[in-house]
Formats: sequence, C-alpha cells, structure tokens
Amino acid sequence: MIGIRKEDGHACERRTPIVPDDVRELISRGISVLVQPSKLRIFTDKEYSNAGAVITEDLSSASVIFGLKAIPVGSWLPQKTYAIFSHTHKSQKENMPSLREALSKKCRIIDYEFVREGTEPSLVKFSRWAGITGAIQGLHALGLKIISMGYSNPFLSVSSSQCYSSYKDVVATTQSAVNAWVSNSTLTDDLGPLIVGITGTGNVACGAKQFLIDSGFKIIEYNRISQCEATSAYCVIFPITSTLVMRENASAEFSQQDCYSSPEKFDSIFVERFISKLSLFINAVYWEAPMPRLVPTKDLPFIIKSGRPYVISDVSCDIEGSIEFLKSGMNIFRSWQLYNVDGNPVYSAVGNESNLIAVTAIDNLPSLFARQASIDFSRDLLKFVSSILSVDISESYTDLPHSVAGSVICDNGKLTAKFDSIKV
Repeated sequence: MIGIRKEDGHACERRTPIVPDDVRELISRGISVLVQPSKLRIFTDKEYSNAGAVITEDLSSASVIFGLKAIPVGSWLPQKTYAIFSHTHKSQKENMPSLREALSKKCRIIDYEFVREGTEPSLVKFSRWAGITGAIQGLHALGLKIISMGYSNPFLSVSSSQCYSSYKDVVATTQSAVNAWVSNSTLTDDLGPLIVGITGTGNVACGAKQFLIDSGFKIIEYNRISQCEATSAYCVIFPITSTLVMRENASAEFSQQDCYSSPEKFDSIFVERFISKLSLFINAVYWEAPMPRLVPTKDLPFIIKSGRPYVISDVSCDIEGSIEFLKSGMNIFRSWQLYNVDGNPVYSAVGNESNLIAVTAIDNLPSLFARQASIDFSRDLLKFVSSILSVDISESYTDLPHSVAGSVICDNGKLTAKFDSIKV
C-alpha cells in the first residue's frame, strides 16, 4: 500500500507526484493507494476516488509515502519510506529541522533528484517544465519592464504561466508576440535585437530552449552573438565552458567536468563578455559553493549602467548562489523583485526606474503549469513505484535497484555514505 501526501509545506504548490490515471494503473497491479484530501491540488479528490484511491488524512497504513516538497516538521510518520524532493544535499539550512526529525523517526528518504543511472540526469524530474515556465515568466516580465521604459510592446500579451490551459496555447501567444516585435521598427530601432540567453545544457536549459524554438526564436551560437539582426529574435545557449576562464591561464582549454571537479580554479567572465548583449537572461545552470558566481553582486553597477539585460529569470533559484544578489525565492503572489546597484531588493513589482534590474526567481516554477508537469512526472515515477515498494523499511536500502539506492538520503536514523557530508 502506498500513500500520496497533500502538499502542505508551500502555499502555492498544486502539483502531485502521481496523477489519477497512474493511480488507476497501480491499483490494476494490486497496489492499494491512499490519498490525503486537498483543495489545492490540480487534480481533485473526486478524480482520485474515481480512479479507485481511498481519500483519507491518515497515511499510517502506507508502506511508502510519495510527496513532492520537503515534509513540514511534525508531519513525519515513524519508520516510513518517503519519496520526495528533500532539498537537503547542499545542507540547506531551512530544511535541516525536517531532516533531523526524519532521522530521529528512522525514516528512509528517497530523493527524486538523485534517482539516476551513473552521471546521467535524474530519471524522475520536473526540470523540463522548470525551464519552460522560467522562459514564460521571463518573457512576461520583459513585457512589463519594456512598457515601464516607455514602449508599448507585444510581450504584454504573454501572461504568467498559470493563465494557460496548455503548452500549445502559450506557444501560440508567444509566437504572435515575437512576430509583432520583430516587425515593429520602433522597438527594433530603439532596443536592438531581441536576444534571450540561457546558461546551462541540462534538462532545465533544454526545456527553456525548446519553448523558445517552438515560439519562433532562432538559435545562434554564443560566439556569433554580435551578428544578431534587429529584425529577428534569438536564443543563445551558453555552456558553462563559455562563461568561465581558468584563473591561472585564461587562454587554457578545459572541459565541463574540469569546472565541476575543480571549481576553485575558475573565474566567471559571463558579465564581462556577454550579459549586456541580452534582452532576457535565463539562468538554468547548476551551482553550489565554491563554484564561481555567474553574476557577482560587485558587477551590478556595470550591468545597470549598460541597461541590459532588462530581466533576469533565475530558474535555478539558488539563494546568494550563481546570481549572488538573489536574497530570496519568489512565488505566485510575489513574482518579481527589483534590485538596485548595491544588490538590495527594492519592492516586488516591475517599475520604471532605470537604475534597477528586474528579477524573477520562483522556487517551484513547474507548479505554474501543474497539470501537464504532474502528468509527465508521474509517468517517470510510475516506472519505480513497484521496486520502491518491494523493499520494506526493515530491509537494507541497498536492496533497492541501483538507480534508486543511490538516491537514499538517510535510513534507520543515519545519513547514507553518499550524503554523510550534509551538515545536519
């Protein structure tokens, strides 16, 4: 028997790990399903009950409990297996109290982010939808920022992601906006080429890239960015190797693996070489200390003086991370933040002050496209449910399939060897 948690740790979280259609599939395999009731979830309790699930607050009979976000303190059931995004592997301080409770109650945490084969990306993921919604939110903010500069513009028609019922709808709206922009001589003459830059090459970056391609943006290599024409819209991908140089030898060649294995040997050149050429910057690159920051706070005077980019969409949403001046994540109620030249937040709206830069950094972006994102995630997860359920909490987690065993953060009151560096 499995349980599906309601998401009670985040006011805006509408996603679910397993959708009703896949609940029906699990029940056909002989797996009973308990679902906590929720008025916020994108799929209704009735849809789950129609699929055969039992709607109940009490999940104590479930052997494995599936959720999404970190479990609130006080909500862990003892000696249960939980599958969630724990957000603990970087010792994120806001989630340490929850992890301590999981340890004290001898729970097993399976973290979706690390369900992998070797060095491949996660096999259970929302990352593509994070990239898509990050691009939509960035273009939505771009329309607001440009009108604050005194220009009516077609990106005002691009709404926030939750306003669309389907991917097809938002692509059609964005295509129309792109076509109207490049045919508007006032915008192209005064503001130059429309260029969206994306850092990263993983699933998040690929999601953003595909959305922009579908919406009419042309792909151009980062080393040809100076060739962009004002009458076209462009998407530029910056692999990590294009944004860094080796500290001791700036002309030396290096690989992406070098950047991750010895980050202390590198400095960022992204601001100096590229950022002022962009209209919108979408940050989709993985970051953790001591990796160099793509946009250090000290570079804000240069960025604001150059006037571009107009908007930063920080999909990664690492607080004081690759975008160093990002002080907090945002949400559906507070989607934007303006920052001044000192890196201090001013207020939560896009305004007309030329000495401020607009940033959007929503920490659960796929929830804005909750239905389709949940369907895709559930399809990924369905492949692992039976194997997770087959290894009881009383048995060794190493009996799980290798791709799942490597995702176990803690078991039987202890951190696993892979994650024993977490500072609980």
